[in-house]
Amino acid sequence: MEKDEKKLVFEKAKNDALRLLKYRSRAEKELFVKLKQKGYSFELVTKVIEWLKKSGYVNDEVFAWLYTYDALTVHFKGPHRIRRELTNLGVERQLVEKTLLKLEEEVNVRSVLKQYIEKSKIDFKDAKSLEKLKAKLYRRGFTNSMIVAILKEYSISQDT
Repeated sequence: MEKDEKKLVFEKAKNDALRLLKYRSRAEKELFVKLKQKGYSFELVTKVIEWLKKSGYVNDEVFAWLYTYDALTVHFKGPHRIRRELTNLGVERQLVEKTLLKLEEEVNVRSVLKQYIEKSKIDFKDAKSLEKLKAKLYRRGFTNSMIVAILKEYSISQDT
């Protein structure tokens, strides 16, 4: 391949990567997979990712934090589900755990969970709907102990 042709292919791959990043921040591995699916070579994708990292477009630490924060506060996903999703997106396990710890320090997970429960408008006197809510919260990634503790708190405040 000629030098000009290589430069054109690099620019095309870089533009494809930037187009993907225009919609949302992405993990390095996720971007790598997407570019490989478009048919670019391993070497070219590696060069593009390095350029994106140097330019500040790709940073797994920032991505993990933004994804985690939004997943909890906007989409009401629990820590277990966030952990699974970040891992599936290619974020290193160590970074996922570090980010979840930071989230627990900076955001009151219990208040977000309470906010979601209030938004659900569940009748706490009906055992069946209460069980449905528990199951839904568990599927969303909240731990059983967290769900039970919040529901006890919430049902006590509902009774008084």
